[in-house]
Amino acid sequence: MAIAIAEINQANIKHNIEMIKAQTKSAYILAMVKANGYGHGMLEVSKYLRTLDVEYLGVAFIHEAIKIRKAGDKGKILVCVSPEPSDVDLFIDYNIEIAFSSFEILYEFNKRAQERDRIIHGHLYIDTGMHRDGMSTEDAIVFMDYIKDHPYIKIVGLMTHLAAADMTDSDFTDKQLTRFEDIKKTLEKN
Repeated sequence: MAIAIAEINQANIKHNIEMIKAQTKSAYILAMVKANGYGHGMLEVSKYLRTLDVEYLGVAFIHEAIKIRKAGDKGKILVCVSPEPSDVDLFIDYNIEIAFSSFEILYEFNKRAQERDRIIHGHLYIDTGMHRDGMSTEDAIVFMDYIKDHPYIKIVGLMTHLAAADMTDSDFTDKQLTRFEDIKKTLEKN
């Protein structure tokens, strides 16, 4: 019986982060560590990424974020999959950021944040063509109009999911990036 072993090379991680920083200059880096760091040890990889000044850790679910918090991480963590409305207190208690992709979640989180007199930070998840998560560009405008009058929700970023960024045919990715830049400009004007 063969056993597969995966080794994490910290020098490679460091090199990759340095390359990303060189390309992005002033942008924050969000390193995905979901699914136990894609099977490579979420806590170990997260701790090392923080030594490289990675600003955000990205996870799929709130229980992953809580595990990182309980391991002592005090940095920014973003849950990328839309949570259940009942999870709102966990986001508040553990100071976890949310990817908003529906009005249902927005309304529930705003209501509970107001009741607890706490601010929830989040990112507006824009659907630019993957059609799995996120808000349409039209809904994003309505979403941000709502936010203007509801100070318990602070949007600190925009995000999308590039469905085919690792493919050799970049036409679809280019279209998604154009849509994303267009909605970003529209939201900035409003």
